[in-house]
Amino acid sequence: MNKDEFISKESAFAFKEGYYAFSRGWVVCKYNPDSLKGKEWQRGFNLAYFDNLDRRKFRAESNRHQ
Repeated sequence: MNKDEFISKESAFAFKEGYYAFSRGWVVCKYNPDSLKGKEWQRGFNLAYFDNLDRRKFRAESNRHQ
């Protein structure tokens, strides 16, 4: 499943909430972790984590080459 494919608008919203939560340092999901919304929230949170990790690696490499 692509990150842009969602079953419903509610699951897309939960995904975006999870992504935003990572940027704010909110680590507690307000949804049941076994529910679809909880899983989408976690998926968004995880994507934000790995996007951040990639950005940090890129910055570290670019700073090393300056």
